[in-house]
Amino acid sequence: MEHALDVYPNLYPRPSLQKLLRTRPFMMKLRKVPVIGRKAEQLAFKRLTTDYEVARGFARAQIHIMGYVRRLSPARELTRELRDEIILNKRETLMGIAQLGAEYPRMISGIETRVAKRILLNQERISIASLVESGVLDTTEAEKMIEDVEQRMQQLDKAHIVQKIIKPTPFYALHQVKWLADVPESLIDRAAQHVTETTYTAGDIIMREGERGHALIMVSEGLVQVIRTRKGVEDIFDLLGPGNVVGAVTFLMDREAAATIRAETPIRAFKLDHEHFQALLEEEPELRSIIEATMKEYRRSQREE
Repeated sequence: MEHALDVYPNLYPRPSLQKLLRTRPFMMKLRKVPVIGRKAEQLAFKRLTTDYEVARGFARAQIHIMGYVRRLSPARELTRELRDEIILNKRETLMGIAQLGAEYPRMISGIETRVAKRILLNQERISIASLVESGVLDTTEAEKMIEDVEQRMQQLDKAHIVQKIIKPTPFYALHQVKWLADVPESLIDRAAQHVTETTYTAGDIIMREGERGHALIMVSEGLVQVIRTRKGVEDIFDLLGPGNVVGAVTFLMDREAAATIRAETPIRAFKLDHEHFQALLEEEPELRSIIEATMKEYRRSQREE
């Protein structure tokens, strides 16, 4: 399959993806031409959307590939070699996406808005199914609501969204946290009130191995290294970028950090302090119940591994 997709049956490099990230839509050159400019912009947006989603999908796939390598590799040295190639893939892809954002900020903002709206629509669909399972919502009514969601999804896919640049918000950042997926939006909104935006320069230590984490960090711009030190030697274990959450296990379970998190590039992130989150758990039993279930599931998965 690797050979069919990209000529070379290896993890890195991926020539087709590298070419995709380097090539810019020809229609970009025609955006300001009278008469055809509007159509050219729409076609360019469509092409950029495809490139962006391919790159994002590839970056996410590296996370799963990393998991397979750790479980299936027969030798530690081979694991390290393959892991380094996966990190190179992630670095090139995430930096390529960042470069697209720097060159076409308005278009990429529009694409990211589309992705965000799609995520929210998918969550709405999941919530409807959950209400049916719990007996709160009638099946017939649920079908109408899901049909409405599907129609909005189709309209979103057809829409040409090129708009003013929208900065990420704490509310959207919290929606990217997997273990908050089942939390009602009203509680997400309450938690978002305690989220602050912060920045780090390249080389800054965001979290240090062996220390307790005092905040949940949600990366919105830039790349961070996940580093483990063995016998005094630093080993870059992983690379994380926009949309990734740093320190979730340490934050939830009050554990010492298993790795150091260091900014590889300038970082913009959202931060939720542990103190504020604990206070919210005390005030909201429903949120506490969801988090406790998440922690229980995490411990179970760790025992199985």
